[in-house]
Amino acid sequence: MADHNTPSSPLLHKAYGRWVQNMVQQALDIEDRDERTTFAHRIVEVMKSVSGQTRPSQEVWVKLWNHLAQMSGHRLDIDYPCAIEPHAEDQRPPRLPYPSHPIRLRHYGALLERLTSETAASDDATHRAAMLRAVVTRMKRNLSELRGGATDVRRAANDIEMLTDAKITAEEVLAALGKTSA
Repeated sequence: MADHNTPSSPLLHKAYGRWVQNMVQQALDIEDRDERTTFAHRIVEVMKSVSGQTRPSQEVWVKLWNHLAQMSGHRLDIDYPCAIEPHAEDQRPPRLPYPSHPIRLRHYGALLERLTSETAASDDATHRAAMLRAVVTRMKRNLSELRGGATDVRRAANDIEMLTDAKITAEEVLAALGKTSA
């Protein structure tokens, strides 16, 4: 009857498979240090062939020996041919904080909302008009991706007016684009 992997311990390096991990467990059970070291060299040879390394460089050998040490939980007491770097397996990078501010129009995104508020705070008329053209261009692209077709400039102008709480009017946006408000 075949053994199933469900009750087995999880694989530490899936690239090498269950057989290599079982070999590492066997190496941990060997009493004699010289035999254990010889067996570890055989394991690394198997790891080399399983990983598909035909002519491994020194860097690849170091990686293989480090993987062997990791699979043994750094408990394998042998004469390693290279320096083994300590590896903290349980340490995970810290979680990135998720932005908590609400996005009013999610299909435009937070960056476009921030850009419209910065444009509304600008006093320079030429800079403001240039920024409005860039914002409307990006809004039209987002709407086109959302809807899958041509978009209306008037919709983007109305959305800018709503996002800036009427600090920028739809007519000002249309004037910056050279359109009439008709």
